[in-house]
Amino acid sequence: MKRQALLGGLGALALACSSTTGSPSPAASASPSAAPAASDWLTYQGGADRRGVGPATPAFGTPKPAWTANVDGALYAQLLVAGTIVIAATENDSVYGFDSKSGRQLWRVHLGEPVAGDSLPCGNISPSGITGTPVIDAATRTVYLVAFLQPFHHELYALALDTGAVRWHRSIDAPGAAPNTHQQRSALTLAGGNLYVPYGGLLGDCGQYKGTVVGLKADGSGDLFSWTIAAPREGGIWAPGGAALDAAGDLYVALGNAQPTGTFNYGNAVVRLDPVLKLKDYWAPRDWDALNRSDTDVGSITPAVLNGGLVFQSGKAGLGYLMHADHLGGVGGEAFSGRVCSGGAFGATAYAPPLLYVPCRGEGITAVKLGPDRFDTAWTGGGGAGNTPILAYGRVWAIGGGQPGVLLAYDPATGRQASRTSLKQVAPFASPSAAGGRLYVPAWNQVVAFSAGAINTG
Repeated sequence: MKRQALLGGLGALALACSSTTGSPSPAASASPSAAPAASDWLTYQGGADRRGVGPATPAFGTPKPAWTANVDGALYAQLLVAGTIVIAATENDSVYGFDSKSGRQLWRVHLGEPVAGDSLPCGNISPSGITGTPVIDAATRTVYLVAFLQPFHHELYALALDTGAVRWHRSIDAPGAAPNTHQQRSALTLAGGNLYVPYGGLLGDCGQYKGTVVGLKADGSGDLFSWTIAAPREGGIWAPGGAALDAAGDLYVALGNAQPTGTFNYGNAVVRLDPVLKLKDYWAPRDWDALNRSDTDVGSITPAVLNGGLVFQSGKAGLGYLMHADHLGGVGGEAFSGRVCSGGAFGATAYAPPLLYVPCRGEGITAVKLGPDRFDTAWTGGGGAGNTPILAYGRVWAIGGGQPGVLLAYDPATGRQASRTSLKQVAPFASPSAAGGRLYVPAWNQVVAFSAGAINTG
């Protein structure tokens, strides 16, 4: 394991306060911020279970812009919040810490040169740097992230939350993998003293890649361990939510289409992995082979671990499936299935029993009401906000569009559109975060913070 001191070693480290304050650099003056509050947003969807539920109060009306901060690259990763620090990671391989109240830049670290898109055999992100959402360990005040760097390789970094100092870093490429055909798009998971890093492929499914989850101890020591799909190639893990964790510490991961072999090879499946990444169980739809051949991924959305021992999965075909967590059912062994989206589901869900909020491309958010071994559509919100939703401040929030983008708020019970806020531009799969009375939106190369606006009672 390589260790790098502040301002030294591989990768230039730049620490800077806002140029408008004239304050000394955090390297000399930064002090630990307050202990993380219960409303922190430390990982994708706020928790390793990926339920996407934030604070209930204050009640939001039309969001009121609180501050905007510029960054040096596109924001594909969800923004994270720990106490008074907002973490933003860019495709330029930079990580920022901002003050959550004022938006003042506390620190910035540039970890190296990202990979130019035209140097890759396919794909749609250029430059390609930090794509998967990092994760924060509040106890050790550490930010973990994976950067794609020149020459082609993926590097795991552990940064000090309060200053951005690099505590350690090490290679995290999947064993035997070609780094230029593997993409680290899914969120990292921290659980049980381990870090988990999923891999898929580039848009276009080019080259020799295989869906893989790599694990290691959270202190960076020891050997890597991993699980890889049993297919000749493909089967990527690329939904932005990555793995969903259950109460026992098992991980549920959804895979995309795999190269057809004539026999089942875990393409278009949901797998259950134990904490050391041993396969415990799996499920796949009966038409897995046809889905493989048509690139109709089940793995376009992250599994949802639900109350009552159930797991929900959808995908590009737009069907929803319920499985029993203690026995996923193998091929065709789901407990229930039904139509959820006409244009496919992409991203991750939000869950507040009995409703599960599903991002449907081209339609917006669809809420399904869960019952014993079945679900029914409660409402479809419309408005074009078909990315990963979250539930916070009395609303369901989701981002849609590209350039321009839009932030939509829905009434959680009825789907009535409560507000519509224009955004200049957003990256594919962009989704908001909520903590400390604020809503945080990754708007391409800007972090936009919103506070509660007036509630329209008319």
